[in-house]
Amino acid sequence: MHCAPGLAPQTAAALAERDDVVFSCTVTGTADVVAEHGVTVERLRAEGGTAGAPEPHPPFADGFPTPSGKLEFRSASAAAEGHDPLPGSHRPQAPEEDGRYPLVLLSTASHFRLNSVFGNKPELRRRAGGPEVSLHPADAAACGISEGDAVVISSPRGSFGAVARLDGRATRGTALTEKGHWPRLSPGGEGVNATVAEDDADFGGGAVFHDNRVRVEPAGTAVT
Repeated sequence: MHCAPGLAPQTAAALAERDDVVFSCTVTGTADVVAEHGVTVERLRAEGGTAGAPEPHPPFADGFPTPSGKLEFRSASAAAEGHDPLPGSHRPQAPEEDGRYPLVLLSTASHFRLNSVFGNKPELRRRAGGPEVSLHPADAAACGISEGDAVVISSPRGSFGAVARLDGRATRGTALTEKGHWPRLSPGGEGVNATVAEDDADFGGGAVFHDNRVRVEPAGTAVT
């Protein structure tokens, strides 16, 4: 096992090495971590990923990042920025509120990949299966959809294809699918991101994956 002189573990040449070589080079290449916490390859193998972590390590031991230093159920900072100071939720005020898109689509994580990483691996694709969407039986019936039907999920922004599942996972008014399928490996060449708005969340500024209203139709009748 060796690390090429001057070869950063993240370079393409290093990543062509065996996994154990990349692992060793990555650890030994972070001298500050090794020196400060005594982390070595051998210790990681023996103790796992928490080797070198300070004990105990309670989160927020020095307080929360709020003006009071406490967990604030009523946030004066949020109110000052024009937000509701209390936790809550609201329906997005968007054109799809007119009833043409009656379902909220939730894009959950897969057990077989990290987001879209490794989404092209044949074995992981085999284990994960193709794109599916879970519907409540009542919602499926209203849409003329049965178990195993090919369907199209659409929003004002775009659409993607999937297979319908009436497996008891979805509550009334919601549809569930998994993120991470590569569009070019999916029916129609599109994935769930085609339906998501390119907006920022009003409070945290993050993506709005779950403020995503859609309709689901049998593939042969869908109009996008």
